[in-house]
Amino acid sequence: MKRLIRKIYGTTTQAMTKGTMFYRLDLKDIIKYFSKSSENCWLWILFKELGFEAIDFENNLFGSFTDDDEIYVCVTDNKPIWVHGKSISPEYAADKYSVEELSKYIVEGTDYIIHRYITEHEVFEPDYELYYDDLIDAGYSEDKIEKDALKFPDSKFAEIEISPE
Repeated sequence: MKRLIRKIYGTTTQAMTKGTMFYRLDLKDIIKYFSKSSENCWLWILFKELGFEAIDFENNLFGSFTDDDEIYVCVTDNKPIWVHGKSISPEYAADKYSVEELSKYIVEGTDYIIHRYITEHEVFEPDYELYYDDLIDAGYSEDKIEKDALKFPDSKFAEIEISPE
């Protein structure tokens, strides 16, 4: 019997083989990633305008934290990690330990990590009226803007009236 093994380059991450990792991502890399025409234009404008304030940390990305213009996205199997010989839940590790102390669990993030873990579900719903004209000015079509807005859970985009200026 022949076994077929498929490799997908650039998508295998250490989180897939280890229990917990914190993926370090720079804000400018996130903005650059979402500026691609195939990605959600609303995520681009949210991170461009609000930075990490766009993320709803109360309800999403548990264990993740920010440090200036960097975010450390926590990907875990919920098993404790060990820091200074003590066991701690990954969800609370950043509250107790510094970036240096957690360095054993920190790796550089990739576009795959952005794509997989920073989505419409992790951010607050945009103020559509506030940013609509900015997206038009940036060259996005009305169809793209509407299609991307409707990807947000319980999107209120259809309820608003946007009048061209």
